Amino acid sequence: GFDGSRVHIHPDNGGSSLSYGAKLLGSFIGSDEFIRSKIIAKAEKLKKVASNIKKVDSKQVQFLLLGQCFNMKVNYHSRTTSPDRMLPLLTEFDKMKLDVLEDIVEADVDEKRFLLSQMSVSLSGIGLRNSKWDSVCAFVASNAEFYSENPDLYEQAQVQEPPLLCLQQISTSMEVLKQRDANLTFVSKIKDGACKTQRQLSSLSMNAHRDAVVNQFEEKEKVIINSFFDDDCGRWLSMCPKSYLFSISDASRKNR
Repeated sequence: GFDGSRVHIHPDNGGSSLSYGAKLLGSFIGSDEFIRSKIIAKAEKLKKVASNIKKVDSKQVQFLLLGQCFNMKVNYHSRTTSPDRMLPLLTEFDKMKLDVLEDIVEADVDEKRFLLSQMSVSLSGIGLRNSKWDSVCAFVASNAEFYSENPDLYEQAQVQEPPLLCLQQISTSMEVLKQRDANLTFVSKIKDGACKTQRQLSSLSMNAHRDAVVNQFEEKEKVIINSFFDDDCGRWLSMCPKSYLFSISDASRKNR
């Protein structure tokens, strides 16, 4: 039979802006209020995942789950939702990552050390990524890929008056990225795929922020931090076994 709950009245016609929207391919579309409410609900679900990671006995496995799995839990939404709408979720998500990290190292992690941990291994961090920096990169990368496959739509969108909301959001994100590279343009990124573009922009962001992060430390600490500032060092540390589950026993080594 007919399900009246599936009918949503537009807010301009007396409907509720909080319920005006839908979930399409895992992403939320609709009013700002609707999207923000769903994003906040997503944060509550992620808290349960973070709590489960803390229950794992092995510290190494905990770190693998944090860095390789949990770390990417908001990436899809970052690609499909503008950074300003993502901010409530990203703020909570960073708190979750910090909570798990402190559980792993069994010590308090202050703000500067948490920022350093979000750098790549080759930049002296441990690869936990900065969710807010990545959100801007992911959103621009996703839109660049979409318009690369639909160039006619991009041309049409350019002449729309008033400007389309999506182009305004892209423009705002590009202004953030241009603070890191003044020569960067959205059109120049359209030719690359989303994954490649996001990696490039993320690397750009980390390199732009690294000096400011490292300069918060004492001189002796800087010496240690900078000793890991090397691509080869980062590559080696990324490849070495991170869990006893993947280590080679002495007996196996002797038989090689």
